[in-house]
Order: sequence, then C-alpha cells, then structure tokens
Amino acid sequence: MDILFGTKNKYKATEMVSLLGKFPNLNIHYLADLNLNIKIEENQKTLKKNAEKKAIEISKLTDFYVLASDGGVDIPGLGKKWDILKNQRTVGENNTDLEKVDKLLEIMQGLKNESRKAVYYLSLALAKNGVLIWSTEQIYDEGFVAEKPPDRNIPKYLWLSHLWYYPHFKKVFNKLSKKEKEEVRKQGLGIKGSLQRKIREIIVENELDLVLQKKGRSKDVPIAFIFKNNKLLIGLRNYTPNKWKNVSVWTVPGGRCDSNETLETTIKREVLEEVGIADIKITEYLGSVPGAKDGDVVFVFKAETTQEPKLMEPEKFSEWKWCKVSEIPSNFINQGALKLINV
Repeated sequence: MDILFGTKNKYKATEMVSLLGKFPNLNIHYLADLNLNIKIEENQKTLKKNAEKKAIEISKLTDFYVLASDGGVDIPGLGKKWDILKNQRTVGENNTDLEKVDKLLEIMQGLKNESRKAVYYLSLALAKNGVLIWSTEQIYDEGFVAEKPPDRNIPKYLWLSHLWYYPHFKKVFNKLSKKEKEEVRKQGLGIKGSLQRKIREIIVENELDLVLQKKGRSKDVPIAFIFKNNKLLIGLRNYTPNKWKNVSVWTVPGGRCDSNETLETTIKREVLEEVGIADIKITEYLGSVPGAKDGDVVFVFKAETTQEPKLMEPEKFSEWKWCKVSEIPSNFINQGALKLINV
C-alpha cells in the first residue's frame, strides 16, 4: 500500500509517521519529494472539512492513497478574539515564530489560570483518486498557554509548542524530555488508533481482492469459514475410498478450482452447491495451508451470511450445523486451517 502525506510541512509529516505506526508493505511518500504543483486554499467551515478537501484534491493527482490533516487550537478564554480555523492569521501568518509568540501573549494579556487553557484538535482525512475514504476529528492535546516563553530560542515551526505548558511537568512542550513527550502524546491515542484501524482495514481489503482474483489450479482448494451470529458453519463429510479413504470428518464449505476459475468464483460456486447459500460476503483472507492430499494448497477465507444452510449433497454430507469455534469437534479435517481462524 502506497500512502502520500498531503503536506510539505516537515513537522506535520513527522507527526503523521508517528500516527501511522508500522505496517508491513506500507510505503510512505512525501509531497515535497513529488513533482506536484498544488496549493489548496483552506476555506472550509471546519477543520475536518479542510482536511477532507486537501486529501481529495491531492489524490486526484496521484494513484497513491493521500493522508491530509488540519489542526487548530481552541482557547475558550479568548472568546471571539480567537478563531480555531485562523490560528496563524490571528498571530500574523507571515510573522516570524518569535513574533507569533509575542502576538499571542499580547492577545492573552490579563488572562489567568483556567482562562489560559488550550485544546488542540486534529482532523485527518484519507482519499484515493478524488474519493474520500475516511475522516475524523478528535482532541489531540490539552494544555495551557504559558505567560511567557522559557527562552527566545524557538525551534522552526514550533512557536506554539514554545508556549504550550503542562502544569504537571512544569514545562512547555519544546522543553520536555523524550519520555515526557511520549507521556503527553498519549492524549492522541484515540485518533492514532482510529487511523491505524482504517489502514489495517484497507490493507486487509486490498490483500483480499488480490487473492480472490487469483486464477486457481486443480490443486488449489479455497474454503470458507462462514459465520452467522458468531457461530461457524461446519458439515460432516463422509468420504469413500474412491474419493479419498473411508472416513467421516467435519469440514467447511469449499472445494477444488475448476479450469479458469478464480478463487472467488470457486468459493461462491462450492458454497451454493454444498449448502445452498447464495448470500455470502467474503470478509478476510486468513492465509494458506497444506491440504489433506499431497500437493493441495488450501486457501482459507472468512465470510459472513444471513442465510441458513441446506443439505444439498446428502450423498456426501450427513449434516450442516452452526457451532462455536471453541466447540468444533476434534475430527475436523484440517487443523492447520482451524489454527488460522483461532488466531
């Protein structure tokens, strides 16, 4: 999965890396490294709408997923003197970082204690090919605006962090130790978790689509762990020596691929033939394991349905029933596949 950060601000890009965390096969790209000449006016009525607009517009210029953000500080004690959407403009967008610090302190002159409380809201949006996929807005940090900066040496772009004061540490953000920064960043775990869940969901969906469209061979055996109301559909299969050997084992719907069939086509055909279920939603690819016969590869999928099974092939199966995963009989045909669903 390729994801492009929709910002040229190095500090914002660093924060996005932290929010994303680590995923296998996730490739990160930076707007500053691409030859994309785009400037998007942040003229929407909310932070979230600004983030959505940026993600959508930038994603029209690339095939990557685009993650964009917009953040704003709310200082309730300032009332109408402060606009969460116009933080930079209020303190002078073209001013130096030091001038911005001085301007904010001037605006806040006379405010004490709780009146100096500040809340940072962060909005994130994810889009692809001009289509919004996901967005959220949550509180990312809470603190107070210090009455004066600790010194006049402000790291580039971090003027507000030079005033963002945490009473329990008795320090502004820029003076926190690495361990202390990790502690205050726990306030942003909510939005971090939301983003990571969405990325994980997309990765699973993309992997699922790729595997489902794979052309199967005669040795490929896709099977479906079909769930309804948290119970798994299993059937008692009665084999004979001419098919395998004289044995009865529990199994799930599935079977060998016919010529030119994709794995998805095979699963849906086998489920319909074996249990008469047409309404099946394949939700996840769990992996592959060796089959019962030499050379077989079993592709294991998770699925959902709203329908009830029918005994479509009584010459092969004795029954179909819903069963809790923890109560699956010990003579289940493929314990390797079963381990995948338990994981």
